[in-house]
Amino acid sequence: GEEDSVPSPGRRAGDPPRGADAEMTRIISDLLLTTKRTADAVARTGETDFVILAPGTDREGAERMVERLVERLSESDLQLKLVLA
Repeated sequence: GEEDSVPSPGRRAGDPPRGADAEMTRIISDLLLTTKRTADAVARTGETDFVILAPGTDREGAERMVERLVERLSESDLQLKLVLA
């Protein structure tokens, strides 16, 4: 929603993450880039929001990808919300 795109006070839309958000963004970026397939594309869509475009992937394949991501995330100290759309 629109509220998700509103930056925190003192920040502008498009500003790079800083502090803890910057570290979280780096960890997630590394995780996504090392988990995706060659044909997949990873993009940062917000300050700490990401999307994976996985062409030719059916729901079952997407669920397996999410399971791998959740497994890898569980090995870190991050607590995140994953959305499968």
